[in-house]
Amino acid sequence: MLMVLYRNLIGISCFSIIFLSIHTFAQAKPEYSISFSAQQSNGLPLITNQTQFDCSDQIYTIIIATNLADKPIEATLIWKNPAAEIQEKTPVNLYPVEGKAQGWAWLKLHKTTGAAMLSFLDDSMGMEDFIGDWQIELLINNNRVAKSTFNVLC
Repeated sequence: MLMVLYRNLIGISCFSIIFLSIHTFAQAKPEYSISFSAQQSNGLPLITNQTQFDCSDQIYTIIIATNLADKPIEATLIWKNPAAEIQEKTPVNLYPVEGKAQGWAWLKLHKTTGAAMLSFLDDSMGMEDFIGDWQIELLINNNRVAKSTFNVLC
């Protein structure tokens, strides 16, 4: 009788551990992170975790997401300039496979009209509004799920 009770307790314990493990995995919250880069290979940005950019760089923001359901997600990247004003809003579609997805968008800064003629005196001419710390926000269903910053210098 004691042996039967012992086996039942072991069976219940194993079932509980397996059930809790599966339940915890199924309940894992999606995680999102943002990385930046000015480098690309074969048309795709490389994850370099770069945070300092030159005014002439094409700046890539890379979204890395895990613990996702395998269904498409519509995301939005909000680019805020050093004055904390929205410079751009970029839609990005994520297509998770086995719970993971990556997406990206880029920003290229352009001199103000007429500044190009005077840029031989100073490369930063016409780029003053872009120099400084930028904020990036990642929105999913209009909820901010990640944010990060990078810096532009000329």
